[in-house]
Amino acid sequence: MQLDASQSWVIGSSISSYMWSVVRGAATLQNADTATPMLTATAAGRILLKCTVTAENGKSSSSYRNVYVYNESSPMVHQVELEHFSGSLEEGGFEFSVRLMNSLQNQPRDYLKVILFSEDFPQAIGDNVLAIGWMDEKDCTVDENGGLSILSIRGAQHWLKLCAGYPSGAENVNRIPTAWTEIQNLTVDKMLFHLLYWRTTLSNCVDILLSGDERIAPAFHAVGSVWEQMRLIAEESILAVVCCDACSRLFVQIHPNLIPAERDVPLVLDLSKDDFQRIEIQSRNPEIHQYHVSGIDQNRKPVFATAPGLVYGRYGKTTSKEQLLFVNQQHAIQLAGLLLAREKREYDFSIHLTGAIRLFQIVPFSFIHIDVAATDTPARVSYAGNVIPSRIEYNFENGMLTQTIFSEPETFAISGVAQYFSDPPIVGTAEIPLLDFNSPQWPALTPGFFAPPWLPSDEPLPPEPDAICPINAPANGPFIWSIPYVLISNGKYIIFVPARLIIRSSGHDNKTVWGVRGQFFKKDENDIWQETSENDFYNVYAYNSAGQIVASGTKDVVTDPKYRTGTFQPPAATEIAYVGLAIEADLLRPTTIFPEVETEHFWDNPGIIHGELSWGYSGAGIWANIQNAMLTYNYSSGVYCKLRLGGYQEFLGYPLIIKQKVLAFQNKGNILSAHGQLRSDSLGLTWLWHEDFPDSQFTPPYLWKEFKESQAFGKHYTYICAYFTLQKDGQTQIIMQQYVEIRRPARYRINLLSLELWNACPLPE
Repeated sequence: MQLDASQSWVIGSSISSYMWSVVRGAATLQNADTATPMLTATAAGRILLKCTVTAENGKSSSSYRNVYVYNESSPMVHQVELEHFSGSLEEGGFEFSVRLMNSLQNQPRDYLKVILFSEDFPQAIGDNVLAIGWMDEKDCTVDENGGLSILSIRGAQHWLKLCAGYPSGAENVNRIPTAWTEIQNLTVDKMLFHLLYWRTTLSNCVDILLSGDERIAPAFHAVGSVWEQMRLIAEESILAVVCCDACSRLFVQIHPNLIPAERDVPLVLDLSKDDFQRIEIQSRNPEIHQYHVSGIDQNRKPVFATAPGLVYGRYGKTTSKEQLLFVNQQHAIQLAGLLLAREKREYDFSIHLTGAIRLFQIVPFSFIHIDVAATDTPARVSYAGNVIPSRIEYNFENGMLTQTIFSEPETFAISGVAQYFSDPPIVGTAEIPLLDFNSPQWPALTPGFFAPPWLPSDEPLPPEPDAICPINAPANGPFIWSIPYVLISNGKYIIFVPARLIIRSSGHDNKTVWGVRGQFFKKDENDIWQETSENDFYNVYAYNSAGQIVASGTKDVVTDPKYRTGTFQPPAATEIAYVGLAIEADLLRPTTIFPEVETEHFWDNPGIIHGELSWGYSGAGIWANIQNAMLTYNYSSGVYCKLRLGGYQEFLGYPLIIKQKVLAFQNKGNILSAHGQLRSDSLGLTWLWHEDFPDSQFTPPYLWKEFKESQAFGKHYTYICAYFTLQKDGQTQIIMQQYVEIRRPARYRINLLSLELWNACPLPE
């Protein structure tokens, strides 16, 4: 028989080679180093096969499959009568039950693998293997004589629903990941791969075929059973269906009726009148007139769309889908129209076939073309077009297997429109420096932290029709944005509030005034938050649509501890897109940072490689990673992997919070101990942590699995160090890695309530 692994896939690379082998059983292989070798069985029984695929990036993975070979007298085969056999998208797969014609020779048990196949006369269209599943012992029926009479078999989806799963989550990063919870260029497929490959053994049981969707997601978080987590990740972000076919292969696919572009969906068969007994048409009478979608695009911008438009229909309800991933605004408009069209479809179809056409499956998705005259249906409805199976039922009577296909018609998008709201405030991250917004990378939306601005009844109209923002423009406002959010000086220190208008210049009669309401706190010497009237620990900025600062807010004297005010006075009237509020008192922004390896014996200095440094901002602090720092040595009994933070006395006396994670390998000998230190050459050091290893123990690959957090004061030269005590054993080599996160302790906090602006001009139409 021909084996086939050509649909194997790898995340982030491509398959470069295949290698098959027979682990157990009487069989031989030809062309075992190809995707499609030939298997020859030499005796009846079970054959266990192993297939190892290797990717272009050098990674490899193995999986196992069984081939069952029988003859007419084989004890593995039992004649049965089919009791029930069905599958649906809603249930996520198939299940069946069979009545035994003779007693079962093996002891029945849970999870016993069962293959349902038929011998057809004449041969039916399609494979003679009808289904593969695993026995559900609690639903099996025993007759009065003590023999097992009915077996209940469930597909893979049933067992995945019963598999408890630890909560899973990952966030997207644009660098090399440094934790299990980070994935570079995170997609639905990568998250599902992470879940299924590392947390289940599913790939050793069934084939898994993912969506191929390349939309980047900021993060995923899912709880529940393995099945619930899969559906949450796929359906709630890209509307992909998770479902198993009758042979328990797992598919993740977007429904054809939700694909906006050309639909690459195979047409399985064009049904003729000879193929079906009858077609029933169910009228749906949908009561829906408007569909809203919302989410973020691939630039992490908020996106809203509505179909068919902003005007309500004559009757029906409004429905919506939130927190979706879109390619762009046009994709959101198309998806709103597709969802509305699918909901508003008038009919569903039940197609009762004259026989069983095994080519029909619920997944992978496929089209069936039907051409029905009004006289062919009891409802006297005609239809010509494609339908998509959503449920399949088999029936076995009088030695004949028949099939009923429940399906929905292919639908096409109803025109939609974009919706534009005032954007929610967007919290800045490490990738956004305060003073250089040439290429801002806005992070994901933070739900619940925004309310649309309240506009006063007197709109800011200029006194002259042709003037955009004249010098004598009248006073107006206030314009108020509700922003219930907490800024903290060493974490989420900055917030952006959308404000699309024109601020006035220093020469205007009525200058633009800003106001911030909330509670302003500072930690006292007892580490307790106290309200403060200090006014220099934060700043207010106005930004244009490119993210560039176009005006810095001046500050008035504080008269109310819960209210701060000031003005924007740019040289000329300026269009803005955002107002930003930032606590800048505790930012950690070093002028320089570099790696260094130091030995305890200078004769080993020629063997030093200082390592590769990558670093960036993480909120108000920084992260840094040193990789491939090396020492080849003969004499040293210790070595430092050092990270230099800032210049001379740049952080002298500054309190620092440091998280360290270190890794070291030695090709011979042992690492006797590891230490964390904050050093300043010979000018003093602070011990951060210490870890001993027995002399007889080989160095563990990770010195700890979680971050070690410590606090220390900066030195004249501030070096964050990982020090390793070495066992000398002739010439040897140690390879080191150090990842750190550094921030200053928080001293300031603002519990925001609202932002106010007065005296602004409208944007020109």
